Amino acid sequence: MRIAVANWTAREVGGIETYLKRLLPALAQKGHELLVVAEGDVPPSRASIVPPGVQLLCLDQVGVDAALKTVSDWRPSVIYTNYLGSTDVEEKLQSLAPSVASVHQYATCISGHKTFLVPSAVPCSRSFGPGCLAHYYPRRCGGLNPVTMLRLYRDAGRRLAVLRTYGAVIAHSRYVAREYARHGIHAEVVYCPVRESSPCVDSGAGATTTGPLLFVGRMDRIKGGRELLAALPIASRLLNRDLELTLIGDGPDRPAWESLSRRLPPTVRSTFRGWIPHQAVTLEYPSASLLVVPSVWPEPFGMVGLEAAMHGVPSAAFAVGGIVEWLVDGANGALAPSNPPTAEGLAEAIARCLAGGERYRALRDGSRKAYRDFAKRNAADEVLGVLARVAA
Repeated sequence: MRIAVANWTAREVGGIETYLKRLLPALAQKGHELLVVAEGDVPPSRASIVPPGVQLLCLDQVGVDAALKTVSDWRPSVIYTNYLGSTDVEEKLQSLAPSVASVHQYATCISGHKTFLVPSAVPCSRSFGPGCLAHYYPRRCGGLNPVTMLRLYRDAGRRLAVLRTYGAVIAHSRYVAREYARHGIHAEVVYCPVRESSPCVDSGAGATTTGPLLFVGRMDRIKGGRELLAALPIASRLLNRDLELTLIGDGPDRPAWESLSRRLPPTVRSTFRGWIPHQAVTLEYPSASLLVVPSVWPEPFGMVGLEAAMHGVPSAAFAVGGIVEWLVDGANGALAPSNPPTAEGLAEAIARCLAGGERYRALRDGSRKAYRDFAKRNAADEVLGVLARVAA
């Protein structure tokens, strides 16, 4: 097949790009011709997700009309759209060939976060509609600009309408599929691709609770950094020992997190590493004792948990979104209550993971098993099955 893959950027930025960076080479290795269509090739300092030999077409460099003509002349068998900022471009691409959409976010929400932040952070279970406008300010679903609120509401409604016109929709967790089903959109579940081989060593090696705790992700309010930093002193008291936390990533909430970290007691040390390439992140897992995924929003999947599990690192997280599909409490980590997510609940989950002894070694073994279970699925073949069906 000739597959045109569309995304907002061709650079390594977040989870969508990590997904594509693994999927695109797998598609190319199976003999399919690829064309990557991106709204931009930004930021230039980040690594490209486009495999060698694959053509990249950037709308911000050649213009939308010229890019669409190039795609049309290329005559794709199918177009695989991940996330585009412009629904206008999305609709125009759809008109060129049979199309499949991959939903990594929530077009069922004004802000896309599906989370109330006031009076406390809790995932939102409302269906999208006019009633959402009444909650936007009181529950702090987004910002405070009414013009922005109305624009985002209109955009979300239009994006939902566009999704209904695709030949197929792919979700990356059962949670996301159920969310879209409530809005009349059937989404097929294809879990995110994971590496096919594990570099993990024997389960007894490196099994220690004394390594640093690890946070990896974008630093904004819904990622739960404030709850994590508040949980650490409590976890330190529960474990009766010092704790060390390494935070990898960047984002708008980083200054607030750094300010909170400076007020932590001496029993808790934190190091902010900033954004580092994904390949460098993988080097941090072998020395970590625990990955903490403190997201207060319903993570569509949380692929970082399986990346850590590949190295035998268990996870502690709030029981939100697709996280519960790979994190089983007591098997490969611990889940904290999520309604509402609290620092106390997260601290207890962390402490249960780091209690030591046979329990911790069992969690490490369980983490590797969780990784292997997901690695058995061939995500590239599953995606190709959907693309081929729609192309036909």
